[in-house]
Amino acid sequence: MSYDLYFKRRDNNKQLIKEEYFQYFKTRTHYDVSETQAIYDNEETGVYFDFGWSEDEKDYFHNVPKNELELLPLNLRLNLCRPHIFALEADIELQILVKHFDLLINDPQIDDERLIEYDSALFLSTYNSSNKASVKAINDLQNDKQELFYLPTKLIEANWRWNYNHDMFYEEFDEDIFIPKIQYFWDGNKIQTFIIW
Repeated sequence: MSYDLYFKRRDNNKQLIKEEYFQYFKTRTHYDVSETQAIYDNEETGVYFDFGWSEDEKDYFHNVPKNELELLPLNLRLNLCRPHIFALEADIELQILVKHFDLLINDPQIDDERLIEYDSALFLSTYNSSNKASVKAINDLQNDKQELFYLPTKLIEANWRWNYNHDMFYEEFDEDIFIPKIQYFWDGNKIQTFIIW
């Protein structure tokens, strides 16, 4: 299950061409760019998602909205059943992408017949709602109900912010120092955080 967004240039006379797509994502960090995808994978935070490019709807856009919006052959695919930090990090990339190409978005989770301005608060709220519904649906399908283990949202977000800014912390110091990354492990009873020092 994934949360999908589609895009359209605000100016109909400026269509996004494949070379622009490749060039843009190749200049961004954490992306691996192929002929049909720009896969974002941040090893510091564990967050991943991808932007797909295909001029053949059958090739990539399995959920493309059936409307007359003449969308670009570009979409975001962000997995559901993930911590909310996946959406927080995707939001950072979406803000930059939308501004760079002057894009409007189509969000089928809200309305697949409409183009709207990208709005961070709306995206995060809708992703979180979709995410909760997906987790509940999967849990309801399981015959042997297992207890779900999790950490508080605020703690997960604080840890994510530390890890996301990990590389930038080095720039604040003149000397060569080690700055640990916050990680997680299962101790048999609950989820714990740890660092290697």
